[in-house]
Amino acid sequence: MFPGLAFIFHSILAPNFYSRSRIVLAGAWEISFCSQRLTRGYKNAVLACRLPSRGLDRGGVQHGGVGALHSYQKVAQSWTAALLNWMTVQAAAGGSPSSSLLGAMKESVEAPAVNISGDCLSSLMTLYGFVDIKHPENTPEWLIRFVDAQPKPPSAILEGDITWLGAFHECMNISQYRNSSKPTPASKLLVGQYCLVSVGVEEPGNYSVAKIRVSELLQIPKALRAGVCVPDSCSANDVRGLFEIALAALVTKFPDLGHENLSITDVKCPARLIPMDGPAITVIVILVAFATIVLIASLYDVLTNGFFRHHSDPLERNMDSASNYTPLSDTNTSDTDLDFTKDGGRSVLGRVCISLSAISNTRKLFGCGLAPAVGELRWIHGVRVLSMVWIILGQSYALGLPVFNNLAMLPEAMKGLFAQIIVQSTFAVDTFLFLSGFLVSYRFLGELAAGFDCFRLIRFYLNRYLRLFPVYMIILGVYAALTKYISSGPLWPQDEAMLGNCSSLAWSNAFYINNYIQPEQMCMPWTWYIAVDFQLFAIAPLIVVALYVVWQAGVALCAVGVLAAVVAAGVISKVMGLPPSLVGFGSTDVSAFDQDLTIKYFTSYLITTYCRAAPYFIGILAAFFLRDPAAVRKLGFFAVICGWFVALLSIAVVVFGLVPGFNGYPLSVDAAAAFNSLSHVAWAVALAWIAYSCMTGAVKGVDRVLGWSMWRPLSTISYSVYLISPIIICIYYLSREETIRFSHWNTLVVFGGNLVISFVLGYVVYIFIEAPVRSLVQLLMRRPTARKYSVNDDSKI
Repeated sequence: MFPGLAFIFHSILAPNFYSRSRIVLAGAWEISFCSQRLTRGYKNAVLACRLPSRGLDRGGVQHGGVGALHSYQKVAQSWTAALLNWMTVQAAAGGSPSSSLLGAMKESVEAPAVNISGDCLSSLMTLYGFVDIKHPENTPEWLIRFVDAQPKPPSAILEGDITWLGAFHECMNISQYRNSSKPTPASKLLVGQYCLVSVGVEEPGNYSVAKIRVSELLQIPKALRAGVCVPDSCSANDVRGLFEIALAALVTKFPDLGHENLSITDVKCPARLIPMDGPAITVIVILVAFATIVLIASLYDVLTNGFFRHHSDPLERNMDSASNYTPLSDTNTSDTDLDFTKDGGRSVLGRVCISLSAISNTRKLFGCGLAPAVGELRWIHGVRVLSMVWIILGQSYALGLPVFNNLAMLPEAMKGLFAQIIVQSTFAVDTFLFLSGFLVSYRFLGELAAGFDCFRLIRFYLNRYLRLFPVYMIILGVYAALTKYISSGPLWPQDEAMLGNCSSLAWSNAFYINNYIQPEQMCMPWTWYIAVDFQLFAIAPLIVVALYVVWQAGVALCAVGVLAAVVAAGVISKVMGLPPSLVGFGSTDVSAFDQDLTIKYFTSYLITTYCRAAPYFIGILAAFFLRDPAAVRKLGFFAVICGWFVALLSIAVVVFGLVPGFNGYPLSVDAAAAFNSLSHVAWAVALAWIAYSCMTGAVKGVDRVLGWSMWRPLSTISYSVYLISPIIICIYYLSREETIRFSHWNTLVVFGGNLVISFVLGYVVYIFIEAPVRSLVQLLMRRPTARKYSVNDDSKI
């Protein structure tokens, strides 16, 4: 112990940085013994071991630890494969090369049962030759960097810090040749290759001294992960073989662990350079084509109208009041005919250019020079934007789980009221479903009143499909084809399996059935809502026709739909024993969390149309009864107060109803089934009351707040924001080289950045893809009997 401390103090006082590094590396690291014991939760090891942090090349030696130079036998079992550690500790102990871990590996490699290639072993032996056993302080700098890039057990392992990422870029930047001026494969000494190894640890038969079970630390994620640096001649199979040898040594040291409790579950070695493939080139060409068209149209707009206009173009007014419906942002319900042959003598091509211009579309987005559209439901803008913010908040927490390093503390963090707002953010999707049903009903009733024909119905469906499809598929293409090129890091996805098998399952997204086709492998898993919405949209016009012709029959159909959704949700939850939320039953015991049950909750309940349909049908009914607000009976003051009390109580029960479960009183399976079946109805009824209050003027203050003019542009781009926000959040989290400590404040800061960036990029997607597509769809869907084109209102997610 004391020699190790002496080396550390001496290193701090040493004038030369690399001298300090060599001394610390030579004397103070006892990695293997600590890592082995900490993996099993030994509290004594936590108190005894304080290992140096990685990143010595970044500015100095951080707080380093306790390690005896004579403890080579312990270090020899190091599973981190830090070559310099093995050799320098061996030198201080006076050991022979044959007794080192490298020697033991060499003997094991010669056995036919071990799968390690000769190239990998040769590279390791080459590294061995550059270690001066008698004078380890003379070790070359590039070899020190190789060791420095290895993972080291950190503090707070008992709080769940089981992801040890090492130093990704430090490892990948190592490139050493004998002749640096003329690097050739024959002169290569070391080119670093980073590999992330997952070690599955099942609960041992015996408990540790600290009474901390390994399973409690490894629920999310299921395995201990370590990012190791190896020579680039070592493949993923070689790394697996090296770790299997180290695990065998660990089991030899601790027989009670047993081979059945330790296994290498996954090894990923990201490529240094990824060649551009065909799908990526195709997506880039499409993006460039859209950008070029919009920029040319914008240039035409500037040349013909100037950059700043003091009046609005008549076509802009028509198109702004007559844009088509998409699931997240339809609010205007007028039906306007666009004439592309009139107005100022401008040609059809000129009109199209104006409609594609980024300048014109930005003016329309912010309502510059435009009067409020007739029949616009302004309160929907506020509801939609607040729901979108809620979704991004929930995603900022959920998508950060792979990089949070104190997951064992999550149960404590879930006890408060604020945490329940995060847990129940999935109900924001119920808000979108309610609004979609409301707007489809509200608008199609207007179509029927104006005179219904088959062409209107066909156009109703085609408008929706064509408006959703292009921007959806382009974002999906960016996600599936370009994600691997956007960033890099130890957790960054480079293979298709990590991206949800998009090449084989993207067709299900195109047909909006991805919530049923291998949902556990869904491409862009957050798009399940769009599938549910479109499936319900497919039957909505038929229900609205029934409401229009025989309203009692339509009401009965909606009631049956709501009842069926309630029964389906309750039965499925009861039979499968599903929890009431994605985080389980609300138990404070971490080991009670069941990932498999959570997956079933997602695939069998959360994303299924038959379990989520109730808010949509309630939205259809609400629009039918509120279609003519002037004819709606006004309630008295007392009735309005009672209505708001019931609505707010319903919202409070849905959002905060699981608080007792996270404070020691978890729900039973029956109570969870009741919650899953009735909560969506309660939420939708509360939204229906808000709609009534805003449309009838029962509470004018609510309508003013939700109808604030600044909500409108944010609401208009919400469909694009919904598609891209999870990608942005994943880029932030999965690009990290270090794990981060979870806390509400830290995550809220991340949420704030994600929110701003999501809406900024949502605006870009809207201007360059969504708005141009809307204009092209309007041209394609012109009436065959005239040069006019009848389109409908402004709308998006």
